[in-house]
Amino acid sequence: MSVLSILGDLANIGVTQKDLDIAIGESVEIRAAVIAKANEVQAYWKSIAPVNKTGKPHTLASGYVDEVGAYRDSIHVTYRNKESGFLSAKVGTVDYKARWLEYGSIHNKEYGFAQRTVDRFGGSSIDGSKRVTA
Repeated sequence: MSVLSILGDLANIGVTQKDLDIAIGESVEIRAAVIAKANEVQAYWKSIAPVNKTGKPHTLASGYVDEVGAYRDSIHVTYRNKESGFLSAKVGTVDYKARWLEYGSIHNKEYGFAQRTVDRFGGSSIDGSKRVTA
C-alpha cells in the first residue's frame, strides 16, 4: 500500500492533511527535538560569544555598567506555537552590543557571531533576508 493510497483512505474518512500536520506538530517527540536543537544552537552561539577578559564590569560614559558576559548571557531561546501545531524556536540576543559585534562599527570589526551560528545550523534571519538581524 502506497502513502498516497493511505492518504486517500484517510481523506475518505475525513482526516485532512492539516489534521495530520497538527498531529505530527503536537507530538511529544517532535517538540522534544525542536527544544533539543534550539538548546544546541544556543549553546554553540554562547560558546563563540566574546566575554570581557578583564573579569571586571565596564562602565560607559553614560554611566551604564556593562557586566562581564552580558552579551553571552543574553543569548536566549523563545518558543511559539504555530497554527500548524508545530513548535517554533528562535535563538536571539537582546544585548545592546549585538549589532556592533555582528556588523562592526567605527571602533570594532565585524565578527558575525549570529551569522556563524546560522551558517553552522541553518535557519534564517527574523526578516527572512540573507542578513542576520541581531
